[in-house]
Amino acid sequence: MNDTEHEFTNLRRSVFGLLALMCLAVGIYFSGIGSGGSPADTDMFVYGISMRIGMVLGAIWLAYPELSRIPRWMYVILLIAATAVMIQPKLILVIAPIVIAIWVFRPRAKPA
Repeated sequence: MNDTEHEFTNLRRSVFGLLALMCLAVGIYFSGIGSGGSPADTDMFVYGISMRIGMVLGAIWLAYPELSRIPRWMYVILLIAATAVMIQPKLILVIAPIVIAIWVFRPRAKPA
């Protein structure tokens, strides 16, 4: 990896971290701490969504160096698997082992 790619990777990771912090800050504000009273239904909706998105972005921020090593074709498989599980949740019992097997038995690059 050359210096330009390394800087771009660090920039992407920083953006994920900043977005996570902003979402978490919005969530804390709408939880009632920053809005100065008991939160309304809309406030709780925004609180829930922003906290969840913030936590997912934070997890991506933490795992970004490892995520950058995943082959691009694996993202397509994960997207298809996630879509199938969202449509039919019971399929996770079949799809999860298949995706894990694909990951374990994937072709590896030979060391130089």
